[in-house]
Amino acid sequence: MRQLTNRQNEIVALLRQGLTQQEAARFLGVRYGTVRKQLVKARDRSGCLSTAELAVKAGLAAEKNEPH
Repeated sequence: MRQLTNRQNEIVALLRQGLTQQEAARFLGVRYGTVRKQLVKARDRSGCLSTAELAVKAGLAAEKNEPH
């Protein structure tokens, strides 16, 4: 999976915590459209076909990088 930007990682992390895209936008103080655009770019960069797939891949990558 290609590297995501800091903002894209931040948005994906919020979604993995259970926030909706609208809630993530409010939390970050940005517009909903900004979150949607960032997720489209993140899916394109990562080769994922859906936001759910993106969240799963990001979770697996995060687990891989955590020390045990």
